[in-house]
Amino acid sequence: MINNDLLSLIKQMSVQTDYDEAWLMGLEIQSLEASSDTIDAFRQVLIAGSMPARRAAAFWLADDAEHAPVDLLLQMATDADKEIRFHAAYCLSYSRHDRVVPTLVELALHDEDDEVRQTAVQSLYDAAYLNLVPDHEILKHLTAVYKQDVCAKVREEVVISLANFLKSSVLLEAIQLLEEALSDLDAAVRDQAAISLSVLRDEIWHIEDDDPVLLMKEL
Repeated sequence: MINNDLLSLIKQMSVQTDYDEAWLMGLEIQSLEASSDTIDAFRQVLIAGSMPARRAAAFWLADDAEHAPVDLLLQMATDADKEIRFHAAYCLSYSRHDRVVPTLVELALHDEDDEVRQTAVQSLYDAAYLNLVPDHEILKHLTAVYKQDVCAKVREEVVISLANFLKSSVLLEAIQLLEEALSDLDAAVRDQAAISLSVLRDEIWHIEDDDPVLLMKEL
């Protein structure tokens, strides 16, 4: 049961209109109680708090992401506020539940905010591995994100994730997508695609002075 001191902090944090002040109260809550009590406290702030307070509560939940309850994270993933969805996308990489991967895929493909989509892609492989999702399924989702997203940072996150398929049954398909990414419109995506290819092909990479794309050279 939440004690009176913690209840008082929850009320004070919930009405804050300044993010920094709400964040400091969140820090005080973190230092007062056991993990289960702090999670309940931040849940209450997320339900009834001001926007700065809700964002601070989401930050502190992400600070202890491995213990954040999956039901709360799934709710946060559909929140109207992009910062709360961002923290949910980060935390879900630690969660076991049959809705985790579909939720991350939805965020990666359809969220309106670039950083939320990027973070969802960043979390996708780890969450899929944790939830025993087959490699071909996760590669299918990553491919869909790469082919449709207009944001270079999101596409770059996809090609970073593809390096995880080194010992996978879909290794050749991952290499094929990375080879396509070598012609991406964005130089950072092309460079990262070459780095990921170097992992999958056991190669070294270098940059030619007259070519911004990283070129592959077999050992």
